[in-house]
Amino acid sequence: MKVRLNGHEWAKRQATQAGIAFSELSNGFASCADPDALEAICDRLGPGTITVFFERWISRLPLPLTEHDRTAGYWWELSMRQVEVSRTLVFGAHDTPGGSWKPWLLTISTSAAPTAWS
Repeated sequence: MKVRLNGHEWAKRQATQAGIAFSELSNGFASCADPDALEAICDRLGPGTITVFFERWISRLPLPLTEHDRTAGYWWELSMRQVEVSRTLVFGAHDTPGGSWKPWLLTISTSAAPTAWS
């Protein structure tokens, strides 16, 4: 069984409940009225929060294992893994003669502040 949790969607719901205005991307944030508050929200999504999410759903979903199976030691165990890695690529003109293009990799942090590497 797989229970999936999209961290961006979780953070969007938390930000909405907190009354924080933001402009969303399909799977993230384009801008935010209070980046520090959004970062604090994102920092709350950790193993404990995910475990609570999992336990809530595992107690509600119909399961193929019986109480006899559980007594025998068979049950569901949470295993967390990152299954998606996203990068936003931005290309800009390089400041050398000839105007060659140089890629800059930007990562959008939880505070919505980009960081560039060359």
